[in-house]
Amino acid sequence: MVDKMKKRTTITGGTAVTRREFMGTTAKAVAAGTVAASFPYISTGNEPLRTIGLGVSIINEIQSQASKDLGFEIRGQALGYGAMFGKMLNQNDQYDIAEGYYNDFDVFIPSKVWHPTDTTRVKEWDSISDLSKTGKLTPDSKEGDGDAPFRKLWLNESGDLVEGPTRWV
Repeated sequence: MVDKMKKRTTITGGTAVTRREFMGTTAKAVAAGTVAASFPYISTGNEPLRTIGLGVSIINEIQSQASKDLGFEIRGQALGYGAMFGKMLNQNDQYDIAEGYYNDFDVFIPSKVWHPTDTTRVKEWDSISDLSKTGKLTPDSKEGDGDAPFRKLWLNESGDLVEGPTRWV
């Protein structure tokens, strides 16, 4: 039995390899490929900003003007709700910015398809209404009943939903 395990196969060119060596080398190559493929995509800066959303918000004229104002191309794709939801969940390497419904966060946040955004890097973060951030019109107001976007807005650095406000959305 030991002789069978040590049996070498001669490959064209004269190199002898055991099955164990072959399997070990193959496993290492697959592992290296998997690690390399798992690195996030890093833009070189000359690709367009890819957006997806519903037809009511992906408007060519607005994207054209935004491209002129910002100095880089914005390429939008308008989709129906089902196609948009599927692409957001299963093809998150196919877009940079997605627009959808906040109640979809119940699926997207636990699946970790999005990266948390550090609000300290958003130049106009303080200009966003506190109603959107806290659910209150004034600091003394009460939060409304039911579900609301501010209840699904706040994340920790790992992308888990937390009660906010925090630095991450």
